[in-house]
Amino acid sequence: MHTIAHTHWDYEWYFTQNESQIQLDYHMDELLYALDSNLLQSYLLDGQTSLIEDHLSNCPQNREAIERQVADKRLLIGPWYTQSDLMIVAGESIVKNLQTGYHYAEAMGHSMDIAYVPDSFGQSQDMPKIFNGFGLTRFVFWRGLSSSKSAYREFLWQSEDGSQLTCYNIREGYYPGGALIWGNENDIRATADTNSQASHFDFGVFPVGGDQRYVDFDFKEKIAKANREVEEYEFVESDYRQVFEDIDTSKLNTIQGEMLDSENSKIHRSIYSSRYDHKYMNDRVERKLINTLEPLMAMGSALGLEHKRGTVDNIWKGVLKNHAHDSACGCNTDKTNYQILNRFINADERIDAHIDYLIRKISEATPEDSTLTLFNTLAYRSDKKITATISTKKPCFDITLNGQSIPFEVEDVRKVYNGSIKRDESENDPELYYHEIDIAFRHSMKPLSYCNLRVEEGVQELSVTRQELTLAAIEDNDYKLAVINGQLNLKEKSTGRLLKNFITLVDQADDGDTYDYSPLAGDEPLVFDFTGAEFSAEADTLTQTLKIRGCVELPEGIEGQERSETFTKLPYTLQISLENKGQVQCRLLVDNTCKDHRLRVRIDTGIASTSSFSDTPFGCIERPVRQTEMDNWQELGWNEEPTGIYPMLNIVNLHDDQSSVTAFTRGIKEYEITGDQGQFIELTAFRSVGWLGKPGLQRRPGKASGNEFRYIPAPDSQLLQTLECEFAISLDSEFRFAELRRRQQDWTTPVLHYQKQELNRFTGPLKYFVSNRMRRDLDSQFQLFRKIELSDHLVSSLFKLADDGRSYVLRLLNVSNEQQVKANIEFNTAPKQLTETDLAERTQLGFFDNTIDLDTMKPGEIKTFLIELF
Repeated sequence: MHTIAHTHWDYEWYFTQNESQIQLDYHMDELLYALDSNLLQSYLLDGQTSLIEDHLSNCPQNREAIERQVADKRLLIGPWYTQSDLMIVAGESIVKNLQTGYHYAEAMGHSMDIAYVPDSFGQSQDMPKIFNGFGLTRFVFWRGLSSSKSAYREFLWQSEDGSQLTCYNIREGYYPGGALIWGNENDIRATADTNSQASHFDFGVFPVGGDQRYVDFDFKEKIAKANREVEEYEFVESDYRQVFEDIDTSKLNTIQGEMLDSENSKIHRSIYSSRYDHKYMNDRVERKLINTLEPLMAMGSALGLEHKRGTVDNIWKGVLKNHAHDSACGCNTDKTNYQILNRFINADERIDAHIDYLIRKISEATPEDSTLTLFNTLAYRSDKKITATISTKKPCFDITLNGQSIPFEVEDVRKVYNGSIKRDESENDPELYYHEIDIAFRHSMKPLSYCNLRVEEGVQELSVTRQELTLAAIEDNDYKLAVINGQLNLKEKSTGRLLKNFITLVDQADDGDTYDYSPLAGDEPLVFDFTGAEFSAEADTLTQTLKIRGCVELPEGIEGQERSETFTKLPYTLQISLENKGQVQCRLLVDNTCKDHRLRVRIDTGIASTSSFSDTPFGCIERPVRQTEMDNWQELGWNEEPTGIYPMLNIVNLHDDQSSVTAFTRGIKEYEITGDQGQFIELTAFRSVGWLGKPGLQRRPGKASGNEFRYIPAPDSQLLQTLECEFAISLDSEFRFAELRRRQQDWTTPVLHYQKQELNRFTGPLKYFVSNRMRRDLDSQFQLFRKIELSDHLVSSLFKLADDGRSYVLRLLNVSNEQQVKANIEFNTAPKQLTETDLAERTQLGFFDNTIDLDTMKPGEIKTFLIELF
């Protein structure tokens, strides 16, 4: 029995990080003493480095001792920064987590060369290719494996591109070896029997550790005692490197796909909607970092602005701390969730300030006065609606490019005073007023570029151009949406396809906790169309919008095992917009006044389905609408119901041979396919619950999750507040996932803008601060690359400046099943060196000349390029 000393250190949970930090600082003293005194051969510090970083911020005197033990491979740290969730966190965030942990551990002396995930709630199908990108080929994990995937705990796991991991499943968890410390010989024997079952080989693993568990100073004595008393087994002080040395990979079967089953452990397949406010904020900061700030910083560096790698890395670290599996999933106490939310707010503020600084600095270095500078930070051409606020002395101006007028719509006009504020506004100086005009227009932009538009004084006073429509109906080139008898009917113009009552709201009691949704016995969903709501519609040349204001009456909460008989009104506003972009864009605002319930948005696709398709960190996965084990999961001894509730990042799709319907989300991370024909996509807007963990749930019988020994109230998780849910719907004739990924990136990434003016000093968080002009003048237009051409199968996952500050990193992903692709990328300046690298951005995998020219990529393959220009 490989007997392994370790601890599992949840970053935060039913305690805050501040509290566990005190335990950690003393724990590290004990651990270093045990290693220095040879009381332990080695120690696994949970595969993450944030613990070391936090500890050394308090106890820098321990750095030398830690570095010595890490370099000697006795204190095993990395490759993670935090033990990330793998199902609802963006792929680039997972890569950043591994990069941060791997490089930190290497700088300390050594990063553990085994991927280690002891507790995260499921394993994404993309982990083999992600881990392989860091040179990791061996994987230890606990949750998600079922016997239908592998009857053995040792197996090979492949991604669709052929990336492969040798896996060892600690299916009993990371803690059963504790029997060695507290148990008698019968306990030890029984645990050893269990831990050596379902194995190809004549060994087992005895992980001796637990949550924030102390160091066992008598570890060697306990092993010797077990060897004397339990003669059937030989207990050997070991580590996971030695475990894999005993695995003969030629005997192993190969599996593919995700591991998200509850046969051997709880998996919490409805945790993706707990603390929706956190999920929304995480999605917001991820897409700002990945799609906007990182590429904008790369553009700024090319223009002469210093790259603040440390600044953005510190923003990332705050976000990555929130990606620790409990933190990301929301199964925490209120005071812990308060700290998590504050990290998101801090990250969001710093991202916005950084963006504001960069676009101002670049814009003000261009030669013309009175300009509106636009920035496209995506590696694709942009042609979409752009909204901007223009500040002028008089409410009359034109927008031009190269002397050609650009038409725009006026959404609002405000007269604003910029003098010293006074209690009596009649004393204001009339000469100190100016006008703020909200405008909208469409403009085509090249990839990774900026351009200057002129704001020129006009002669005609501007007024709002938007007009109210008399009917509750809107349309664009693609769709017509009408309200008939309180139901929303959508018609696709190109095909005549009609979806009746295609959006409804669905509410149901939730007797669960922060881990899992649990219905009440006999409770039926309440389905609401928009009968009785108020409708208004308005239009201009760019957008037609339908606003629906209403409320639904819901039980206030749960009383005993029934929904309460007292009802309350839950107000909502649903805004639906059509912009000739092939999408029905929706924004739902809900004033949540009820407890213990789950609210969903139901989309009737009209497509009979037995499987759904959803995005994953670096791919797309097909999932069954109904898992076969649903029929007898309790008889099979599963830990919870293998529900049809699934995680998503931003895309879920149903399609058949004739049609395809896709839902895109910004913040919603959970869906279920329902209906008698599997025709409904149900997006979970949010769940309201009041307890961290509860025992005996209908879908999850047995012990409480979280802390099984105490009810821990979490009233803030009822989310009695205004919640914003954003989603969009597309109808297509066929399913093309790469196009959907690009459409999602385009929908969620705005074109940035900055107006060069001094009337309004509050356009952004830093505008009020004075700022020096750049030392060099910039052109009125700029494109980072001469040409970027990507075939329909490819998406750009990332563009940023590398850690060295001299090179760019471009990541491409083939999200199709096709091997024939086309990528042609040319640079304005010939690169000093152009290489293909790995996800760690350290290893050179291939060399190119002055262009990136690809014609083949494996299905699902990730390619990362390092472009040295400076």
